[in-house]
Amino acid sequence: FVPSSPYYNHDVAPPEADADEAAAQLTAGGLTLDADTWKKDGRAVTLTAVAPTSLESVQEVAINLQSQLQSAGIKLDVQFLDDATWKQRVWRDHDYDLLLGQWTFDRNEDIREQFHSLGTRNFVGYKNPAVDALLDKARDATDPYVRKATLREAHKLIAADQPMLFLWTL
Repeated sequence: FVPSSPYYNHDVAPPEADADEAAAQLTAGGLTLDADTWKKDGRAVTLTAVAPTSLESVQEVAINLQSQLQSAGIKLDVQFLDDATWKQRVWRDHDYDLLLGQWTFDRNEDIREQFHSLGTRNFVGYKNPAVDALLDKARDATDPYVRKATLREAHKLIAADQPMLFLWTL
């Protein structure tokens, strides 16, 4: 949810970057840092990001992301795709390491399809039974206060799991 949403849980702190923890996890995963470049089996780590050409600011975001990852020792190859190819690679083939996309809300701010394990827009395969139960409860709630409290709790659990990293802008 965007911070201005009634469902945004302001008690949830945004994730903080921890370079030491990231390095420890990469090392635990079998990578080594050699001359400021992360390597696996002696080869530089290169991630592939897919981005739809129809997004207005996607090139600027991709260049910034490439720069940030490069400074952390990881190469990023960005593939700019037409909408149909992007959708196939993301939704059907799940053929990407990272993706850039756009997610907009209607006035109902329904996140069920994105984060419910059976959601039609859950392209990352996120599964959390507690989140599923909260999203089902929110969908069925007739009391707006119950819906708000339920979705704020879902926000808390989803933020803890971090199935996605959100780059939010107006």
